[in-house]
Amino acid sequence: MPHDQQLFKQLLTTYFTEFLDAFFPAALEHIDTTHLTFLEQEIFTDIVNQDKRVVDLLVETKIKGEDGLIIVYVEAQSAPEANFHQRMFHYFSRIYEKYQRRILPITIFSHRSTRSEPDSLQVTFPFFHVLPFTFSNSNSPTTTGGSLLKKIIRPLPHCSHKWGKMKKKR
Repeated sequence: MPHDQQLFKQLLTTYFTEFLDAFFPAALEHIDTTHLTFLEQEIFTDIVNQDKRVVDLLVETKIKGEDGLIIVYVEAQSAPEANFHQRMFHYFSRIYEKYQRRILPITIFSHRSTRSEPDSLQVTFPFFHVLPFTFSNSNSPTTTGGSLLKKIIRPLPHCSHKWGKMKKKR
């Protein structure tokens, strides 16, 4: 895993509640943050392309007032990818197959591309709508590159100096 992605995962793991508050406040209203379990990374093999992919972050938690567990799946995307929405669906379906739980898929786009990334995958026929898959994303003009990290860190004055030191180590 590249250093930037590893650092980003570390930040998300440490400040997961703050991350949800900054980017997905509607989700935070419903997620029980007293019950967060960070799961081992899942590795998926793309048999056709003979490529291994690693899921960035899986969090097991609960919805407030409900008994069942859910999985929050966070994927950081640092470069544009034409079929990214398809990859998100593949990961989603494999995670669902393993855990058999509701999954909240979230993507963090940190690249500077002005091209809008698709956030859904549709499988339809003129006579039947088979699959509407959509994932939450941070794709907005104000949330790209370094501003993404700053948005998480800015409300955390006790860690902004640590980020500066870690960034200088590069």
